[in-house]
Amino acid sequence: MFGIFECVAEPSWQFVPNGEVDEIIPMSIEEIRSLMTENPELFTGGFRNTMKEYCRVKGIS
Repeated sequence: MFGIFECVAEPSWQFVPNGEVDEIIPMSIEEIRSLMTENPELFTGGFRNTMKEYCRVKGIS
C-alpha cells in the first residue's frame, strides 16, 4: 500500500535522522516528475503509480 501525505512544517522544525530515514531532500513536484522521467529506475513502480494518481487528483499535468 502506498500513500502520499502533505503537511506544512513550522519554520523552526528540524529533521532528526533516525533508523528509517537518513535525510530529507526537499523537492518540488516538478523536480520529482522530471527525475522520474529521466531515471525511472530510481523509483518503485508503486511510487510511480501513486505519483501519477496524486498529480491526477491535484490537477497537475
